[in-house]
Amino acid sequence: MGANDFLHKLTEYWQYLCDVEVIEVEPGWGHLMCGRDVEGNPLCIAGTKFDRGFGTHAKSRIRIVAARPLVHFSACAGIADNAFVRTNAEYTGNMIFSVEADGVVLASASVVFGEKAVIDADLPGVTEFDLVAEADFSFCAHANWGAPELVTADGSVIYPGEIDELRKAFPAGTPVDFVYNGMGSADFIAQNGLKHIVEEDRSFFRHVYTCSSRELIFELVCLEYKEFPVLEWHVRFFRPAGSAVGGVLSDVKSVLWNNPYLKGRFRFRRYHGSIEALAESYPDSFHDSFLPVECEAEEGARWHFSATSGRPSAQWMPFFDVENDNVFWRFAVGWAGQWECNAAFENGIFQAGIGMEKFAAALEEGEELNFPSILMMRCCGSDFDKSVNIWRRFFRTHIMQNACAPLSVMTWGGVPKDMHRQKIAMIREKSLPFEVYWVDAGWFGPPSVSEHEPVWVKTVGNWKHHPETVPGGFAEVADAVHEAGMKFLLWFEPERARRGSMNEQEKNDFFISDESENCLLDLGDNEA
Repeated sequence: MGANDFLHKLTEYWQYLCDVEVIEVEPGWGHLMCGRDVEGNPLCIAGTKFDRGFGTHAKSRIRIVAARPLVHFSACAGIADNAFVRTNAEYTGNMIFSVEADGVVLASASVVFGEKAVIDADLPGVTEFDLVAEADFSFCAHANWGAPELVTADGSVIYPGEIDELRKAFPAGTPVDFVYNGMGSADFIAQNGLKHIVEEDRSFFRHVYTCSSRELIFELVCLEYKEFPVLEWHVRFFRPAGSAVGGVLSDVKSVLWNNPYLKGRFRFRRYHGSIEALAESYPDSFHDSFLPVECEAEEGARWHFSATSGRPSAQWMPFFDVENDNVFWRFAVGWAGQWECNAAFENGIFQAGIGMEKFAAALEEGEELNFPSILMMRCCGSDFDKSVNIWRRFFRTHIMQNACAPLSVMTWGGVPKDMHRQKIAMIREKSLPFEVYWVDAGWFGPPSVSEHEPVWVKTVGNWKHHPETVPGGFAEVADAVHEAGMKFLLWFEPERARRGSMNEQEKNDFFISDESENCLLDLGDNEA
């Protein structure tokens, strides 16, 4: 199966996971299998193989429970065509496959080994029905249902019976996991249903999954790229106007992913960001910036990495790789913010969850919340360089095509004005092609030569030039910048302040803090 085929199956499967529950009511022998026969062999009937379906053993009863009313069911039914059954074909006898709802048989067919029957059943708007297989003999009665399809009352088609590993891959039903008023996302979606529409664009298919309750609308938008083995999705939550008082939305993960395909040994790789530290305690503070940190995963291993102090790539880059000899996976977080990733390899399964750290909020009426987007790439084969080059081509084609930031030169804000003028004059003399002259932090504190002098940190929130550092303000510097053909940019962050700073003292009610000296603007306060 190619990478794009696999990713396309995922977009269909998310709908199926949220819409349908398959229950083994009565097994004749063994256990119900999805995408395999009852012995775990490929699903095959009379020489025809099926990627989807159910494998069981007569006498058996499988119950299909749907989130939406159903109007039609179809499948190919027959005795399993595997080595064991072929060897013992004389003992198979006759097998009857039937579809039942509320005790009424809606369709049935009788077959012997080597035959297959097409089962078509009109369903009277039910949300629950049974698939029944009965045999003349209990020995060797391997019963297969191939390529089952369900049609809902609104015309949607659902394709149940994918292999069990796909069901394990996304335990929340979709790639997104959340809790609303104490209810997990899988239960929320099962209770309210999931609508799925597909729109085709020149370079991708746009899948929109929507789940609506009276208090909360959950929307997942997924782009399935045509020329690259990549899925990109983002999620938003919206509280409708006129809705009842909303509950608390929490524990939102833009992706919760189990990977049951990583058998045996595999490699987990993450990447350092641009690490910051005080020069006296860590003289080589940037010596391993952006370098990979790779390990062979061992049973019981756990990893946690995240943004640092709101800086999304200060310590770790917001992406990671998982790789074995057959498949390369990469997950990346867009609009990262205060992201976090928790990953583990336990009981033979790798799991990763990516979300916003410590998130919990109640939405106001009409309020909308958007969460970080996720890029997932899956490449077949073990060539790391080839996989990374596919990733680069994808980024150049679809992500960076409109990204053209101005060429900027940065200067520490704590230096005296004369140093700014000298630097601007040198840029002008050498005809250096800078478009923006960027004055970084420190201009609001006492004079300092670099960010590693901690004195400026204590003055964050004094958003007024310091009289010793920038006497008279920045007008002269800005004029010199403009005369050199550049734009002037001044750094500040109004959402943060230190205790005792000008902003914190004047607007104390607008800030929240723990026991440290750092305060954050309360963005939940409309007045703030």
